[in-house]
Amino acid sequence: MGKPSRFYEESFNKIQLNKTKTLIIDLRNNPGGSLKDIENFYSYLSDSTYVFADPFQVVSKTTLVEKTPFNKLPFVAKIFMTPFYASVVLLKTHKDENGNFFCSNSYSKPKLINKNVFKGKIYVMINGGTFSASSIISSNLKGSKRATFVGEETGGAYNGTVAGIMPTVKLPNSDIKITIGLLVVAPFHKTTLEGRGIFPDKEIVPTIVDYINGKDPELDWILEDIKKSSTIPTQNQNDKNISLK
Repeated sequence: MGKPSRFYEESFNKIQLNKTKTLIIDLRNNPGGSLKDIENFYSYLSDSTYVFADPFQVVSKTTLVEKTPFNKLPFVAKIFMTPFYASVVLLKTHKDENGNFFCSNSYSKPKLINKNVFKGKIYVMINGGTFSASSIISSNLKGSKRATFVGEETGGAYNGTVAGIMPTVKLPNSDIKITIGLLVVAPFHKTTLEGRGIFPDKEIVPTIVDYINGKDPELDWILEDIKKSSTIPTQNQNDKNISLK
């Protein structure tokens, strides 16, 4: 699978060296992934010190103790690791004034942007297949007005997702195995419109004909927009001639 952190570091080093002015991020049909990886990615995109997510909401103070991430480890390893893990989790989990439980985490603390942060224009392509972690980073990029979004509304909600620790549960009657997220992971930036995803700034819905012909109307629109932005005529105040940037 490789190391995303190394990929980000190498990629943004090259972006800096090449003085790249525009970045296109394709999150279409991206089902998500590691919260740690997208927070690291966001550190290269944010324009200032940032908070990436809220404390994780859980059902009870002992939720994360009852379903530890060590259940699949050998018995001896689980015996040694679980007590330490449980004590840390219990100390981090608190009840608010409304009776809800939240577990603090590193994502809910202010972070500095990366030294190789990208300062140019960002486009993000999204659609109904954009879920989970890809929606979390989209929410923060949208809420901070850091990027222009092109495509369709995301399948993942703007205000967060249920994910994190994902234990497998076997249903008693059908024996079907399903995974259930134990954490409500909410981005720092949110919207008042509940139950909807991130809306694009420029809505483009590909047609069946586009797919058949191998066309990408979202990318085509972005490339045309970049072309227009780079050829806006400006008047030189010294010689009054028109120059192209």
